[in-house]
Amino acid sequence: MVRHDYTIVNVNKRNRGQWNRERFCVPQITRSLKVIIMKKILTIQDISCLGKCSLTVALPLISAMGVETVILPTAVLSTHTMFKGFTCKDLSDQIEPIAAHWKKENVHFDAIYTGYLGSFEQLNLMHKLIGTFRGVKRRMDLHLNTKKLSYIDDYAHHPDELRTAISSMRDIFPGRKLTAVFQPHLYTRTRDFAAGFAQALSGVDKLILLDIYPAREEPIPGVSSELIFKDVTAPEKVLLRKEELMDYLAQEPLDVLITFGAG
Repeated sequence: MVRHDYTIVNVNKRNRGQWNRERFCVPQITRSLKVIIMKKILTIQDISCLGKCSLTVALPLISAMGVETVILPTAVLSTHTMFKGFTCKDLSDQIEPIAAHWKKENVHFDAIYTGYLGSFEQLNLMHKLIGTFRGVKRRMDLHLNTKKLSYIDDYAHHPDELRTAISSMRDIFPGRKLTAVFQPHLYTRTRDFAAGFAQALSGVDKLILLDIYPAREEPIPGVSSELIFKDVTAPEKVLLRKEELMDYLAQEPLDVLITFGAG
């Protein structure tokens, strides 16, 4: 089982010689499963083109910790506010459109970190945004676990993520038959990583491979799920269209079912 609890942690930041309070919104996650995916933090604050503060500092530091860092700038300043005559471009009107695009792309965060917010409007926008993206979803989510059937859903859509997830499943469910459903994400990713996908997905007992989820992309001639399917060496494999999946599963004897992909 996965429990999502949020705690607020106070940190400090120097600004005009004063110490201001900032907030981290961090999900404390209790898991019985391995943590297998690189953590992803959204950091929301202004960015100074010159000066050791805000996103200018946060981005390299968090990235150096091995965490994927996603930024949402609230404003762009010419310099840190210690300098006189600095310019400032407020980006409040961009916050909701950016967040809407992320939701469309099914983006989720392991933590949300807010720095300096310049107005009550931005505070209200952050309250709404944190509620929208709250919680870690589709990371080894265990939806059903009985002696006869287990079902896990996972966002993995890169060969390395898939390889690690499948290895973890072997440890969690020793001796059981792993059936994986995978929908490739993007034509370009399928084209570029077909061999890696095939190698990683060969680690399951049965693969059900679906047609590509294109998201924002147009089809590329010659690129289809067949590029992956032909090189998979799993004991059993089948290639289906997405609309065929539910009827197929209804007739399939399942033990451990895992659905992978960003779609």
